This record gives sequence, C-alpha cells and structure tokens, in this order.
Amino acid sequence: MRVRTIHIILLLSLLVGLTGCQIQNPSNLPGQEISQLRIIVSDEGYYQITRKEWEENGLSLHDPDQIQLQFQGKPHPYWLNAAPDSNDFAIRFYSPPVSPANNLSENVFLLSRGFSESNSRIIPKKAPPTQSNFQNNSTGTYREKYEGQALYLPHAVGEDHWLWALFQPDQPISQEINLPQETVDSATIRFQVWVSPTNMENPVQLFSASINDHVLTPIRVEGQGWQEIEFQLDPAYVTQRNNFSIQPITSPDDLPAKIYLDWIKMEYSLPVYLDDQVQSFAIRENHFFTSTGSSNGSLVVVDENQQVLDIYSIQSDHLFTLANLPDTTYAWIPDNQFLPVSSLQPIQKEELLLPSQPIDYLVIAPKKFQLALSPLINLRQEQDLATLIVTPQQIYDSFNSGTPSVDSIQKFIQSIDQIEPGQLDYLLLVGDFTYEIIDYQEFIKLVPSFFISSGLSGETISDYPYTDLNADLIPDLSVGRFPANTSEQVTAWVEKVILYERSIPSDWNQMITISDPSDTNFTVFADSFLIPFMGEYQTQLYNAPGLHEIQEIFQSSYALVTYFGHGSIDLWGKEKILSIPMLSELPKSPAPPLIISFSCLNGYFIHPLKISLAEGLLFHPGGGAIGIFAPTGQTLMEDHEKLLQFLQNKLQSNDHSRIGNLIYHQKGENSPDNYFVANIFQTFIYFGDPAMLIP
Repeated sequence: MRVRTIHIILLLSLLVGLTGCQIQNPSNLPGQEISQLRIIVSDEGYYQITRKEWEENGLSLHDPDQIQLQFQGKPHPYWLNAAPDSNDFAIRFYSPPVSPANNLSENVFLLSRGFSESNSRIIPKKAPPTQSNFQNNSTGTYREKYEGQALYLPHAVGEDHWLWALFQPDQPISQEINLPQETVDSATIRFQVWVSPTNMENPVQLFSASINDHVLTPIRVEGQGWQEIEFQLDPAYVTQRNNFSIQPITSPDDLPAKIYLDWIKMEYSLPVYLDDQVQSFAIRENHFFTSTGSSNGSLVVVDENQQVLDIYSIQSDHLFTLANLPDTTYAWIPDNQFLPVSSLQPIQKEELLLPSQPIDYLVIAPKKFQLALSPLINLRQEQDLATLIVTPQQIYDSFNSGTPSVDSIQKFIQSIDQIEPGQLDYLLLVGDFTYEIIDYQEFIKLVPSFFISSGLSGETISDYPYTDLNADLIPDLSVGRFPANTSEQVTAWVEKVILYERSIPSDWNQMITISDPSDTNFTVFADSFLIPFMGEYQTQLYNAPGLHEIQEIFQSSYALVTYFGHGSIDLWGKEKILSIPMLSELPKSPAPPLIISFSCLNGYFIHPLKISLAEGLLFHPGGGAIGIFAPTGQTLMEDHEKLLQFLQNKLQSNDHSRIGNLIYHQKGENSPDNYFVANIFQTFIYFGDPAMLIP
C-alpha cells in the first residue's frame, strides 16, 4: 500500500522593521485571514499593544469580550486602557521574567480573537480615596537586581547554569547601583555565588565588600555549591549613585576553589510616591497602603507567584488608601511608560490539525530543511511508512501559545501516538541545538533537546525523553537526530542515506572494534564485544590504529564499527586516534560504517564553538559515518558493560531491519530494567535516521 506523505506547512511573510517593534505586512498574504498575532517581548516588564499595531498586522479586534491573550498554553491576564471606540484603545499586560531554563532570551505570547469561558481580562478598579488629608505615604521596600549571563557552567546545580563572572585573585568585581534619590531609610545588599566543589570536606571562604569605598565587615561562608551572602548597609554611606565591590579573601596557604558570581540584589526602603517613573515595591507589615501620584497610570498588584491579582487606575494628585495583602508586590506604571513589544508576527487562520490516519514515521524539522528532506520522505512513503512532517514553530503555536519548549513537542508526539496507540515507530529530528541563550527567531531554526543531569558531567543533553510516551522509562518509539545547520548539509546526508539503502546485504560485511591503548580494560571490552560474532561475521580488533588503518576502517562498506576508549567532544583517545581535523583525510564510501561509541562526549552537539565528532562524521559528504550512537556526557565503564550486553543481545536476535529497532527496546521484547534503560540511554543520542534500513 502506498501511503501519501502528510505535510503541514506554515507560510510566513518577511519582517518589516518599524519604530517600536517589528511587524509583518499582511498584504504579503493575499486572501489569507489573520487569526492570531505572535507577540515577542525581550524581558520582564509591562507592555502595550495599540489597536493601530494589531490592525496593521491584519488582526481585527473590536469586542473586548473576544480578546484572548495566552502565554505558555494558558490564558494570560491583560487589561484595556480605554473603551474600544477610543483612538487610544490598547491592550496592556505583564511579561514575567524570562526563564533561563528554556534557553530563550524572550517571552512569546499569542493574541487572538474568539469567545472563551477562560477570558483573562482584568477590569481596572478605581482606588478609594484616603479618609484623612494628614495620612503619610506608606514606606515601600524596593529591590534592584543585577545579573550577568556570560559563563555557562553545566556543573552548577539547579535550572540556571548561566553565571555572571569568575572571581580572579585580587580582582574585585564592581557594580554601579543607581537609586531614585539621595537618601534611603535602610539598605541591604545580597549576592549569590557558586563555589565549585573541591576535595575539602567543608571549605570556609571569606568575602569582603565595599560600598562607595566604605569597607564592610567580611562575611564568613562555609560549604560548597550555591551560597547567598548578605551585607547590611549603613544608610549614611548610600547615595543615589553607588559603587559596590566584592571579592573572596584567599589565604596564600589555601588551594582556592573556583568561585562564580551569579547576581547582586540591592534592597532599600523609601516612602512610596507614584511619580513619572516605573517602580516596583512591597509594603512591609502595614495593613494599609497609602500614597499619592503625580501622573496618571496603573497600579498592579502581583502575588508571590507573579500572578496579577488586581489593577487600579490612579489619577494624578489622587491620595488613596488600599488594604495591603500579605505576600504581594506592587508595580506602578505611568500611562506613558508602557513598553512596546519587540515584534508582532501575523499567523494565518490555519491550525495544526492532527491527521485522521495513524502515523509510522514523524519528522520534525524547520521549514528551511523540508525541501531538502523530500527525497528521504518519498523513500519512506515508498516503504509503506505513513509519514508526517511538521515544523517546530507550528507545534509551539498549537501546544504552547507560541513559546518554544521541549514539553510542547513531547505533547504533540503523544497526540500523534494516540491516533493509534503503538503505531508511531520512528521520530526523526532535523536541526541543531545549543546551550546558548538565544532569541526567538534563532530558536525556531533549531530543534530543541532536553537538558538533563548526568551526574559526572553535570548538565548535558538528551533526546531520550521524546521516546517515553507514558513515563514508564521504557522507550515507546525510536528517535534519531540529524543536527543540521544548512540545507546543503541535509541534502548531502539524504543522498548518503538513499545510496546506503540501495543494495543492503543480508548481514554486516564486517564487525570492527577499535580500542584505546591507554587502558587495557578498553581492549578487553572491545574483544568481548566481538566474541559472540566471530563464527558468523568477519571480525577485527584494532588497538591504537594509525591513520592508514583508520582510513581502511572507514572505507569498509556495510560495517558495524564500535569504539572503546577515552574521548571528548571532538576526538577519540588521548593520542587522537580520530579527531575532527583528521576527517578530511577519510576516504569516500558508498556505504559508510555505522558507529557505536563507548566513550564520552562524542555526541555533545550543542557546543556553540566546537563540532562534535558525531556531527563531523555524519556531515562528511560521501563518507564518514551513516549513523553514530554516541554519548553526550561522561559515562562509566560499568554502564558501558551493560550497554554492550544489551546491544550484543539485540544483534544476536537478528530481529531488526531498521537501525531504530536495533538500538532501542522494542514492543514485545523482554523488558530490561527500567532504570538501566533510562539511566544509560538518556546520555546517548543516535545521530541519523532511526528508520534507515540496515543489514
């Protein structure tokens, strides 16, 4: 049966730059109705979109009851500044801090038209006037936060692995801190550092600090990992413009740990006066909040989870009193201080509809790669695999209100599987990823992977969670990735796969192992891997092969090659058995080897400045590797032994026609220990097409 390929393609017009934000010209989309606007904002803050802006983008919004604003798949609070028939009609909303765990430097919202029971519009209230003309303004606690994201530290515990700076010996780190006025009632400075683990059981560290050249009493800190340090400041030394410096104090006899600065926070108290500047504050202990303002604006009440509770419309010179709620903060935004959004992007009236028929082979790839993938898609449909290809951006818009996330992709995969549970067998991800924090336009060119904790190497990357559809730690499908950056890379790889599948033999022509000579255990593992196959296949073990032998190995057709030894991102072995510069000297082959790397980090493809060995071998045109199963983190030899036994059993079963069926546990097979599968496989990625036919 010939199964047609199902393509879902979203047509987007080019961006046209305008003052304030970027908008798209709807005239470029003739005859297409705009049903949604994708809103991009760069940071935490209070934003405004005017009627002129959304109408210029082709979206018609007139009825307040039909306005829908969503963020991360949920209705998001907003309010209107004027009546719909007013020329100043605008939508206002709060954008929370951008989460560093998502690798995205911007927040994404969806604005649409339609009735819904979950409308999240908040109607501003009028603040009640105070009953006394002699009431003093309440005192507010203000916070200023300074944070840098210059250094990526995968070993840091938690979600945030980006830190500001590494402390250098005898070099303090300084930060200018500006306050709204010359005097404050009280002031405190806190900062957070990461103390890298050392061999010391309970290290002790002293931190010195100064404010405007006034030296503060040093603080003693015990322990490793995240440490938060607090200095109480004498208000007499605090001015409107302040210079704060900090540094660790290290004894010449101590072996200093690496200490990283994460952020600095300044907390101070002042009487609250709502002037012409945006401000955020909390009211301590008082039952009531009393103030006055010199401008018209919005006073927003936010709870401890950064959810908007209430909004008050404040008129200038209006003295008011509010009942102060516990665990809340207030934000004051003058009417002329709302921020413009960074970008508005029209979305056509087109939904990501799930197909009615079951899918065998799912491909997720940015639109720019879909033409280059067409020959591979056609080949899979000729092999009777029902195929669906979709862009990550379509998934984000449909499953997470536009915000890129691995969770939304996982939900989409689960939805595809639910059409006919168990039918989806293969998932191909085509696109690169990075640990860098990037903007939305760069993010949608990539296909994200999951960040996981791997123990030895800290945070690393994994595609394995995409395979586990019911959270039982056992894979329900096979996943592979081609981490392309260009269409040319995709074209060359597709040609290599199609050529490989033209004349596949019934068995592997050779089984080859390569061992690192730096440890005899590697040779023992390499030899033990081959023992079960010596009577059935042509086998050979290379211990510390030279360049000529490496060239012979990679010229072999339909060979299964395994490597046992030390490794890093871009090489095998301390003696550089194989490295990225050597790839240019590899010969071409119509059927390059399939490689399994029992090493470390060869599959760490997200480094922005290095090409991983897996990428280099896969990108090599007409040669290199047809696919490679490689680790993304540091692994233990005992884990390699378990993985070796698992793959030996799979190879001996001869019950696999495609590479995904060989590498991953399949339905109906004896279930291995769930923890073993998840613990090992989550730090390995198969680079290649999981539906590729193999001997």
